This record gives sequence, structure tokens and C-alpha cells, in this order.
Amino acid sequence: MTEATEKTQRYRGCVLTAKGWRKLQAQIQALEVQTRMRQTAKTIAERVQLNHPEGIHPMTVRKVLKGVGGVDRSSIKRIFQALKLELEQDDCVHAKLCPPPGIIEQPAQLAQIHSRQNWGEAVDVSSFYGRKDELAQLKQRIVSERCRLITLLGMGGIGKTALSVKLATEVQDEFEYVIWKSIRHAPTLQETLINILQFLSQPSGSQMELPASVEGLTARLIEQFKQHRCLLLLDQLETILQSLSLAGYYREGYEPYGDLLKVLAEVPHQSCLVLTSREKPREIGVMEGKTVQSIYLDGLKLADSQQLIHDLGNFTGLENEWRLITAHYAGNPLALKIVAARTRDYLNSDLSECLEELRKGRLVFSDLRNLMGRQFNRLSVLEQEILVQLAVYRDWVSLSHLREDLPSPVLQQSLLDVLDSLRGRSLLQKQGGHFRLQPFVSEYVKEYGVKADNSSTPFRVKVA
Repeated sequence: MTEATEKTQRYRGCVLTAKGWRKLQAQIQALEVQTRMRQTAKTIAERVQLNHPEGIHPMTVRKVLKGVGGVDRSSIKRIFQALKLELEQDDCVHAKLCPPPGIIEQPAQLAQIHSRQNWGEAVDVSSFYGRKDELAQLKQRIVSERCRLITLLGMGGIGKTALSVKLATEVQDEFEYVIWKSIRHAPTLQETLINILQFLSQPSGSQMELPASVEGLTARLIEQFKQHRCLLLLDQLETILQSLSLAGYYREGYEPYGDLLKVLAEVPHQSCLVLTSREKPREIGVMEGKTVQSIYLDGLKLADSQQLIHDLGNFTGLENEWRLITAHYAGNPLALKIVAARTRDYLNSDLSECLEELRKGRLVFSDLRNLMGRQFNRLSVLEQEILVQLAVYRDWVSLSHLREDLPSPVLQQSLLDVLDSLRGRSLLQKQGGHFRLQPFVSEYVKEYGVKADNSSTPFRVKVA
């Protein structure tokens, strides 16, 4: 009986004692100061691999660091050796023979970790659809390639904000600090930097004395980004960009944001800034390369769109009807939610009835007009006129064909700049040398875009 009990206890493995856990944490913190790199479960597992050909799984390292679940004593020993520590007899105990004191101290440590995360007004992503490829691509660029600046671009409702929050939750263990901040109320750069730096000073127990100038604040942020591995996410950058002009130019007084992006892209540091925007800032395109990347978000795939709609009710429809509706709204999550809710409430959740209404042009609801209106009201006159022309075509159109059909020499001469601006606003699809509008964008332009009697007059759409 005793022999069986001992075998079970050994099988359940070992955990660190309070002494062993403190020793391990002290060494990790010392390494982080020395290397200026966050020592995550993954990086520690890589250290183990260098010392032991058999290696160790990052999940095992995570168990040891968190004190949750027993592991083999040999695994703990490998971790200690990889971190140049000696595993002493009283550094770990059998999980079932003695309650691990390290776990008693864990809540305080976790509280410290969570105190280094500021989620601001981040949205709830408990119901998140698809984006596996995009998340994998972003993780690769942030964790493996160590990009300093990434911009998530896409039209309104495409899911940029939700993706940024989901991304942050999945890579947070790779960073010492995580800050998610919305700038939809257009704070000045000085206000933004002060807010960020005040948060970064909190764990030290005292507020750091901050410079008065934007240049000084920027330098202080760079200093923090060099000393600590930080993930900073700024949401809705388009609010500080100009409307009624070509895309990517800053509003008066907000030009210093562009200077900040240049510094964070060019100066070496160990942190990452992720931006979300409906428009691409001008300097981003010039800086793109190994450490600066932009990702344009397309709509959801068919299966993910179906799941999103199904979560709003019990809908009936053939596979082809699902495909047509998803294609019409280009997989835009917000547009699909709006249409699905109206179909559920007024069309008996029947997708065939929904398609019939679409064919008759009766399914542009006020919510959709508001969604599109907020983006269209920012356009320049030239952009509006090009969109009106593109809405005429039912399929892809070549650059030469489009230029020939333009009525104005000014439009013909400015065509490339305008197309580039529309792409920067995520309103235009491009395939090789051909262009087109998404069906529901084209539908909106035809019905609400410009005054029929004067296409050169900027249109303004009333938004609720």
C-alpha cells in the first residue's frame, strides 16, 4: 500500500518551495536587466534547449513559474541549470507530500503582473470570430521578427479594434507592460505621452518627474521602450488625420504624432507599437520594411461569417445564399451583424428573403448608412468623383479603362494619387492592375454618394 502511494506521489511531480521560487524569480529579473529582454516561458525553454538536447516544453516552464501543477524534478533542474542556478534539496518538494509555499506567494506576483497592464476602453473579445491567419501573422512579426511598428488598416466595421485587443491578450506574456489606448477623442500627443509615461512609472511606487516638452516626453518614452519590453496599442488613429483631403495627412496641431512614429520606427528598442486606423499615415509607407509593417484587414471567411450570423439567431438558407450575402458585404463583421439583426427581426430569419431585398436595393439601413457615412464624409472631392465612376462598373476595371472614362483632365492627371488615397482608406480593392469597389460600397455610392445634378459638389451624409 505504501509503495503504491509513493509511486503515485512521485508521478504527480514536484513544485517549487517559497525559497526555490524566490531564487528563480530573482535570477529571471537579473537576466532581464542584463539582457534587456523579457524572460518568458518560451525564451527560458530556448535556454534549456542549448544545455540539454532533449529540451523542455514552454508549458512545463510556465507550470514551474506559476507554481500550478507538478512537474518532474529533472525538469526543474534543467531550468535552474539553464539559468545558471544550482537546484538545492529544499528548492522543490513533491506536489502531494507538502503544499507548495510558492503557490501561496503567487497571487501577489500575479497582482504585480496585472498592475503592468492597462486595457483602457478595450472591447470585450469573449465572442471573437476567425482571424486565425491574421493573428498568426501578427504574432510572427511581433514575437519572432521583433517589429517595432505595425499598422492594422481596414474600413469601418472590419474588426480592427477587436483584433488588436485579441492580439494583445495572446501575446501579453511576451511583454513586461501592455497598454491599450483609444485616441478616438483626439488627445494631443503631449496628453497621450504623459498618460502612458505615468502608467509606466506606477510599479516603481512613485511618479516619475516628466519633461514639459513633447520632444522630452518622446525621449523619455524611448528610454522606457529600451529598458522594458512594452506593447503599446493606439486605436482609431484616423481621428487625428485630416478629412476632405487625400488620406494620411495630420490635422493641424497633430503633426507631432508623425514625428513619434518615425522615432519609434528608426531608433532601436525592444518594444512594439500597434496602430489601428481606417487610413494609412503618410510616413508609414515610406518606412515600411523589416521593422515596420502594415496589414490590411479583409472581411471574415465564409465559415466565420456563418458563425457570427448564427450567434444572432436561427437562420435558414442554402449554402449559396450564405456565400452571396457574405460576398455582398465583403465579410464585414459589423455590416453582417446589422443585416442579420434586421433579417431576424423583419424577414423571419430567412436568407432567401434577405437576398431578394438585396436585389431590389432595399437593404441599406440607417445603421449601414451611418457606418459608411462616417468614412465617406472624410473624402476629398476628387476621391468622391472617382468612387462615383468606379460604382458604374460591375466588375474589375483596368487603370487604362478607368482613365479613359474619366470626364475631367484634372481627374486623369491625379488618378494614381487618388487611387492610392482610396486604398489607404481601405475603400478600394486592387488585383494586379485592376480595381473595383465592394458591392455594398458601390451600392451606397450609387444611392447616397453625390447629388445627381452636380457630381463635383462634395456630398455630406447625415450621421446619427
